[in-house]
Amino acid sequence: MNKMHFPRWIEGGRWPRAIALTVALWAIGSTQAVSAAQRIVLLYGPMRAPISVAELSDFARTGELSPALSGYLGLANQEPEKVREHLTKSVQVKAVLLDRVLNHQLGERLLRQVGRGLRTPSGERNEQALRAALVLSASDDDEIHLMEILENYPAESLEVDLAEMSRLYRKLQFLERLNL
Repeated sequence: MNKMHFPRWIEGGRWPRAIALTVALWAIGSTQAVSAAQRIVLLYGPMRAPISVAELSDFARTGELSPALSGYLGLANQEPEKVREHLTKSVQVKAVLLDRVLNHQLGERLLRQVGRGLRTPSGERNEQALRAALVLSASDDDEIHLMEILENYPAESLEVDLAEMSRLYRKLQFLERLNL
């Protein structure tokens, strides 16, 4: 098995969680947005379906579909349980390592890729906001899941491409392999 090689500043040393949180909070503060996403626009082809983060969070937590979300997923031909699985499956990644990797060339590439399916409507400062949401999501338990990222995303509105959901999760799984 090939072991991934990173610069010494990623592999070595120990940054306290406070530094990772400081970076996340700085990135959040540097955006012109509110503290967390309030509204999500689900995208599927030409369909644009607005839904509240709370409504999507309730679905992820309980499996109960609101009438609006049920209709949107039906129009998009998406299986609710598959969507819920992608929203709630966790990826184990140490917050300190995640912060280091996301501030490296490899991490910036990953942020651009994930940002194709998860982005602000304007696309401005998307990578900074995504980096902040990822680090903040991992900061309390060294794991992330898509719903937690959506809840921590520092923008009032966020677009989520339903067709990209499984690819988003696979991209996030890459971070788990970095814990080796």
